[in-house]
Amino acid sequence: EEIINLCATFPFGSKKRMVVVYESQKLHPAQKDELLKYLPRIPQTTCLVLFSNTVDHRLKFYQSLKKLAAEVEFSALGPEEISDWIKERVKTYDKKITSDGINFLQEAVGNTLYELSNELEKLSLYVKERELINLKDTEAVVGYTKAENISQLAQAIVEKNLSQALKILKDLSLSKERETSINYKLGDHFLKLYQVKASKDQNIYNLAHALRTYSGFII
Repeated sequence: EEIINLCATFPFGSKKRMVVVYESQKLHPAQKDELLKYLPRIPQTTCLVLFSNTVDHRLKFYQSLKKLAAEVEFSALGPEEISDWIKERVKTYDKKITSDGINFLQEAVGNTLYELSNELEKLSLYVKERELINLKDTEAVVGYTKAENISQLAQAIVEKNLSQALKILKDLSLSKERETSINYKLGDHFLKLYQVKASKDQNIYNLAHALRTYSGFII
């Protein structure tokens, strides 16, 4: 009822009114039915945006919704896409960033664009008038904390040191690191360790470049 009332309210001081509903998958089935009945009558002055963390297209709600609205999927970016995103983002500050700087940034911060954006803004201020952001800059501004914690967590798991692993997990949680981010970084860490061990090329810098990581990881 609240969503419908907001949608029915005419905009004030603008031509359009946007109503945003987060986690719409949590709406009660009765609420979803009422919303579907209302949508064909929604005013042209209202733009309703429904965010949903999970979408099951087998359900009637989503099947009907697809006929009445436009569906846009926001998938998580992969490592290479994030790398390209970082390159484009630094251009907004009239800066460039080295490949090892990008790799370290991804290792330390993860794949959350909001956090990456914040760190890039800090980096642009840190280098001042200098155009190129390098590895030393990212190490100085971002630091090793998160990357080291993931490495230490992996080591504790290998050693079956449960108390140490739980302690590190608690530290990561306190630093507001998301569970999905921890799982992603941990899996990526073990995958890279395997690739290092399986590689015939033992040159540190070649390996770092191939694995899109910084040389300190290989050492």
